[in-house]
Amino acid sequence: MFVSGYANILDMPEFFDIDLTKNLLSVIDEAGYLEGLCAGQIDDDEIHILLGEELGPRLVGPYGFWLYQNSTRR
Repeated sequence: MFVSGYANILDMPEFFDIDLTKNLLSVIDEAGYLEGLCAGQIDDDEIHILLGEELGPRLVGPYGFWLYQNSTRR
């Protein structure tokens, strides 16, 4: 799993609330939680958007994630 760009949330007004931001960053630090959210969501050539209850009990609030599968040649 690769997570990128989350430092940019500090520029968004909805994340000026330190408790909201701290919660999000703590969940991002737990790779197992994000992997659990992604399990079964990724299909070839599809983008998935997760909002609300799809994010589980740790991410109640103005959060949303989009996911896609990407692979590189070796």
